[in-house]
Amino acid sequence: MRLLRRTVMRVAFSLLTLVATAYAEEAWESETAGTCSQNAWTLIGLGAVGIVVILKLGGASISNNEMYYRNPWWRLAWWASCLSLLAGFVLFRVYCGSRLG
Repeated sequence: MRLLRRTVMRVAFSLLTLVATAYAEEAWESETAGTCSQNAWTLIGLGAVGIVVILKLGGASISNNEMYYRNPWWRLAWWASCLSLLAGFVLFRVYCGSRLG
């Protein structure tokens, strides 16, 4: 029984890697690279959505001009969202802004 399970797992894994590599090569060839503004808007959107979700779920609250976090993971998520938002703005304003005109 153990040998059969091991053989099935090996066959499934080898088929999975074969299919994954075939699709990966095809995807790299046919997909176009994202533009600067697309990347900037993606970062801005992810940051804004992250901040709203954290506030809605109660992971962080603002009281008397101070932030209170439920635990350190919420604090990390908050800062990651803020960093994403800031990086999107900076990317759009500094790097992409010169390419728009």
